[in-house]
Amino acid sequence: MSITTGLRWTRETKDIDLQRVAAPGSDSVSFASADQWWKHYTGPLATTVVQDEKRTWNKLTYDITPEYQLNDNARVYFRYAKGFRSGGFSGGALVQAEASVVAPENVDAYELGIKE
Repeated sequence: MSITTGLRWTRETKDIDLQRVAAPGSDSVSFASADQWWKHYTGPLATTVVQDEKRTWNKLTYDITPEYQLNDNARVYFRYAKGFRSGGFSGGALVQAEASVVAPENVDAYELGIKE
């Protein structure tokens, strides 16, 4: 029987500098030109979302795999792993209330198998 293990330290920093603008109080807007319309909008704009943040996430993850040799050609194993994906930001916010930080994700993974 043998055991394989692993450790990983993850440190991830993300930032967002979001300033979303929109035409206030109207569902219709007018443009000076249909060509490159984003450069030629003629109406007023209002800032709808501002988010300027920086966050850092840290996590120790690991895995452990005990393995047993059945014969010269086959082994059976079980693997347990603790995984992590850092958080982030909701960059698609249309109004200030939607601007948020997305929590990190954690996972416990199990695997049972035979190697031949």
